[in-house]
Amino acid sequence: MNPPRIVLSSIKAQIKRRFYYRFSPQKVKEDLKRRRGECLGCGKCCQAVVPCPMLFKSGEKLLCKIHQHKPYECHLYPVNNKDFFKHLKTTCGYWFVDEDGEKEI
Repeated sequence: MNPPRIVLSSIKAQIKRRFYYRFSPQKVKEDLKRRRGECLGCGKCCQAVVPCPMLFKSGEKLLCKIHQHKPYECHLYPVNNKDFFKHLKTTCGYWFVDEDGEKEI
């Protein structure tokens, strides 16, 4: 797969994800109950497909210029294990557990 197809595929996935966030609030709430960890402030998710213009570098971290007013979708990422950008799954500070409390892979 060439890079333009990867970017297009990722953009389509993000659009689907935003619809999911907006139109499935109960499912999102249930999924978030299984999320553990915390944001590392690395900003990698904000640059995964198209770099967010609201980021600025502060030391080793990328911070959001509109953090207090950023879009709903930004606050929620990642909602579930399927929501991760594949290349970020192993480096993100968040992870998810299954019904038994075991870490999902």
